[in-house]
Amino acid sequence: MFYFNRAISIILALILSAFVLISCEDNPASSDDFGEHAEAFGFQLEIDGEILVRYFLREYTIDPNDNFPQYVKQDSDDETPGYMQNGDGLLFSSADAVDNITEELTIRWIDRNEVVFDLPQLNEEQGGTAGLFGEWNLEFRYKYPNTSDVKPVEERNFRDIYDVNEETWKFSFELLSEGRTDLRINLFHIDHADLTPRPLPIYIEME
Repeated sequence: MFYFNRAISIILALILSAFVLISCEDNPASSDDFGEHAEAFGFQLEIDGEILVRYFLREYTIDPNDNFPQYVKQDSDDETPGYMQNGDGLLFSSADAVDNITEELTIRWIDRNEVVFDLPQLNEEQGGTAGLFGEWNLEFRYKYPNTSDVKPVEERNFRDIYDVNEETWKFSFELLSEGRTDLRINLFHIDHADLTPRPLPIYIEME
């Protein structure tokens, strides 16, 4: 019985260690002189309160409640990352946009217990930074598909419309050209990232 209990304890410790390692790939930060870091281990993008994309435990789930089939890319000819669920990525068409501007997206955060939360917006006296809305802001990184290489501005198929000074977690995309660009949305904390998710494939169709 002693050896059985010890084996169970070792297995549980290994499972916990694996979870921590997986989480730390996304959320490498710890608290320091800049104050408490965000306990964000995932996020979700919402349109009018409904989930468009959910990211947790290194996986993306596209349109989990089947509310936005028009934004789901299926059966792409490109290589689809193994961490994509319910589709190959997001799809935005100029036919569904106004002046090539998409609907407004809201980002919310998910903690290690899968609780969705919103970050506070702190002013300078509360620990925020001038020029940023509070202590955190978004950083958009545009990548070539399935690589870590950054796409230069002139080759990106869309761009984010996001103002760090507006004190909001909302943004839109301006559609520029047909094609695919992989996007990583970092949660930036003063001078470093609190959350660095895997890139999300985004496909653009121009009509």
